[in-house]
Amino acid sequence: MKASARPQPFPVRKVGDRKWEVLIADRDTWLPCETEHDARIVARAPVLEYESVERTRTGPVIAAELEQVADALAKHGMGFGARFLHRRAAKPAFT
Repeated sequence: MKASARPQPFPVRKVGDRKWEVLIADRDTWLPCETEHDARIVARAPVLEYESVERTRTGPVIAAELEQVADALAKHGMGFGARFLHRRAAKPAFT
C-alpha cells in the first residue's frame, strides 16, 4: 500500500434501539454488532491492518489492538479477517 492509500475506519451506524452495524464492504454490506463498543472495535480493522503491514506501528500495544479486533471479528462471524489479524499480531515485530 502507498502512504496516500491510508485507510480510514469503517463507517458505523446505529439501527433501531440497540443494534449497531459496521459497513465492511461496498455500499450495502453491513456487519451487525451487539454493542457500539464491538462496532467501534471492528471499524478499526482496516486502520490496524494498514499500520501492521506498513509497520507504521510495532510492539505489544498494536499487537494487543490487533488481537482485540481479531477477537471481535471472530465473535461476529468474520473468521478469515480474524485469522489474518491474529497472524499479524503474532509477527515478531509486534510481540
